[in-house]
Amino acid sequence: MEKMEAIGTPLKEWDVKITGESLKYICAILNSTLPTWFMRSAALNSGMGTTRWISTTTFERTPIPKISPGEQEPFIRRGDKIQAANSADPDADVAGWESDINDLVYDLYGLTETEIDEIEGSLDPVPLTAVQQDALLKIMLEGR
Repeated sequence: MEKMEAIGTPLKEWDVKITGESLKYICAILNSTLPTWFMRSAALNSGMGTTRWISTTTFERTPIPKISPGEQEPFIRRGDKIQAANSADPDADVAGWESDINDLVYDLYGLTETEIDEIEGSLDPVPLTAVQQDALLKIMLEGR
């Protein structure tokens, strides 16, 4: 399978910038379980139980597939619903829409049920080794 083209700059060979045209799609992806799990696993830990979420290295290594505006629409619709519900009521139950986005993301990256179960079962994941990070990154970039 060919390497996915990405939005953003996760690797040097991609000369793509994050632009306003895909920000809602990018937000939906980045707020889903898979990148959160990846960042928790790959990001630096402070040693005091906190994770350094935003680091250039971790963020840039999170590939976001470039898909057509039509393919982005299901992500955007659900993200808009979550945002509207949370704006109206910060305690709104948006779990269904979040689950829908997670399913879309898992499908987008071609994850197996076993991989999904591992990710969803890892509430407090053990940090990945560099080899494991590279293997996961390869799956995310190249698919199956």
